[in-house]
Amino acid sequence: MLSRFVSLALTLIFSYFAISSSLAENKELDIEHIKTNLEHTLELNEKTIVMMTALTDILGFLPMAIATGLGAEVQKPLATVIIGGIISSTILTLIVLPVVYSRFENAINRFIKE
Repeated sequence: MLSRFVSLALTLIFSYFAISSSLAENKELDIEHIKTNLEHTLELNEKTIVMMTALTDILGFLPMAIATGLGAEVQKPLATVIIGGIISSTILTLIVLPVVYSRFENAINRFIKE
């Protein structure tokens, strides 16, 4: 029981670092850029860059997620958590962030000016 908890905790720690590095790649989508392109949410080129980054990360972790050999009991949860995190961060970057920004645009502009 304790060994499963320890392996799960280590898996979550490694997943956190992997997801953080993936989010760092998406950092180039800053608020000012979203503000200037609010009508189009994001340009097609930027959507393509974010989607290709997420797709290559997911395809890279897919062999770990479907592994059945030696060490698969550690690799499967790690890959599953990372793939889920990449999918959720991509959805947040492409859909939720522009919607939230458009809802609170006035408050953000007042905060930036002060």
